[in-house]
Amino acid sequence: MNGRLAVREVMTPDPITVSPRMRLNHAAALMKEGDVSSLIVVSKGIPVGIVTEKDFVEKSVAANAKPSQLTVKDIMSSPLVTVAPNTDIVQAARTMASLRIRRLAVLEEGRLAGILTEGDILKISPELIEITREFESINTRAEKISDEVVTMGICEGCQAFSEELREHEGLHLCKTCFDDQD
Repeated sequence: MNGRLAVREVMTPDPITVSPRMRLNHAAALMKEGDVSSLIVVSKGIPVGIVTEKDFVEKSVAANAKPSQLTVKDIMSSPLVTVAPNTDIVQAARTMASLRIRRLAVLEEGRLAGILTEGDILKISPELIEITREFESINTRAEKISDEVVTMGICEGCQAFSEELREHEGLHLCKTCFDDQD
């Protein structure tokens, strides 16, 4: 991909929106009718969240809940992750990868202007998705390494000083006490 490409050139304008009070069965019907995999949740004109197919599966179907008895607010993901229309598409893709999400709401002056999805990016640059997935993979490996060693100090298990305290259930533990937790 050569040159800078802005989100506004790739995004889907005017995404389908719903109220947080809408029943899930009605929201699902809207998704089917619009042939979309997500809906932006808007309250009093302000985008406040998103509901996706994954939300339906994990928070409704898998929980054996009746869609007619739940509202969008019960399963939506919030706060909404947003991007400006003039943001570089590569930066937007990196944001999606690092946060492990597949959609970004596009806001212009506080108003919903569109939605950017992985599908939108795939249409213009399939290799960009691969690059951002590798970026995510590298970040995930780095997080795992950096999460292990928290700091040095007094172990909250044995009260001994350690140069490599690790966190376990909110406690800072030396390697010995940490290993004993398994």
